[in-house]
Parts: sequence; C-alpha cells; structure tokens
Amino acid sequence: MDAVGAHSRGERVHPEAQNHTPEINIYDNKVMIASWREKLGIIIESSEIADAMKKIYELAWAEAKRLDGEAGKTILESP
Repeated sequence: MDAVGAHSRGERVHPEAQNHTPEINIYDNKVMIASWREKLGIIIESSEIADAMKKIYELAWAEAKRLDGEAGKTILESP
C-alpha cells in the first residue's frame, strides 16, 4: 500500500494486538481517534498532524511488509 489516501485502507494486526480496540483513521487533513470500548472519540483537523500520522502509518506499513517477507523466507527455507 502506498501513501494514505481518501480511499486507501490497509490493515495488519500483530497477534498480541488482537484485542486492541482503539482506532485511528486519517482522511485528508483530519485524524480521527476513537475508543469504541470507552465510547470516546476525537477528530483533529490539522494538515501538519495528518501529514505526520500518514508518515508514521507509511513507516509502520513498510516495516510490517518487510517483516512478512522475512517470515515468508524463513518458512520457505526451513526443512
């Protein structure tokens, strides 16, 4: 997945984070953070914050893909 866009959606969940319910959505110049369990949410309208969150997302996504690739190689190479 490339840059976060209006219609981009991607998800990778670490096994230890399966029960992690807070959600962060980035759309244009807005960041929505919600805790559905606590029924709490906030929308931040800021290009600077949205851009920073998009960069964090892109770095995390790239690392997740890299780790998936390493895990796949390890699995394929094991006897």
